[in-house]
Amino acid sequence: MKKPADSIDKIIKKIKAGNDTLRSDFIEQYKAFVISTISKVTGKYIDADNSEELSIGLLAFNEAIDRYEKEKGTFIRFAEVVIRSRIMDYLKKESRHKNVSIEESKEALPYIESNFDRVELREEINHFKNDLKGYGFSLKDLVQKAPKHSDAKENASLIARKILEHPTLLSEFERKKKIPVKASARYCGTSEKVIKRNKVYITAYILILKGPGESLKEYLRIKGGAADGS
Repeated sequence: MKKPADSIDKIIKKIKAGNDTLRSDFIEQYKAFVISTISKVTGKYIDADNSEELSIGLLAFNEAIDRYEKEKGTFIRFAEVVIRSRIMDYLKKESRHKNVSIEESKEALPYIESNFDRVELREEINHFKNDLKGYGFSLKDLVQKAPKHSDAKENASLIARKILEHPTLLSEFERKKKIPVKASARYCGTSEKVIKRNKVYITAYILILKGPGESLKEYLRIKGGAADGS
């Protein structure tokens, strides 16, 4: 049953206050909406169990939760715009030698030729999923437990870069398949609590940074590998 806008606003407020269980339930409740939105953009059936587009759509829906403010209109409309935008980015990158256009925010936005074909990006996404699984996490964990605010995300990504640039910390990370919390906190000048709270995001960021592929990095707007971002 579709919830009224004011009820959704209250739910989002609680989620932003740190209720991760509610976030998970809310995302699951609107999974059908995400699938429907993606289908409208792509014009094809979306596999609910195995789809790159759905993974991207769920990440976009989670992003919409974090970015939403009442002045942006209804949450559902805002979430639809964010999902469409992220899916469009994906389609542009997977598109090659096509002249098809689709509707986005009442305007026809054409596919563009891309240096990254669908096979390359799909393989990198699957590789990332498998790497993440090796560290005990899933893409769903990443969606649910990513930092809520931009400053927290920036801090977590900086921690990831510092761990990546430190041979001993990186070796320990790869050997034990988890972040060496105490040593990392000491080296990064932060608390163990911060690292534990953001361990899924930091782990994912490290895996993406040290991965060989560039398509996924470009899609996620991730540059460089060291703490200086070079």
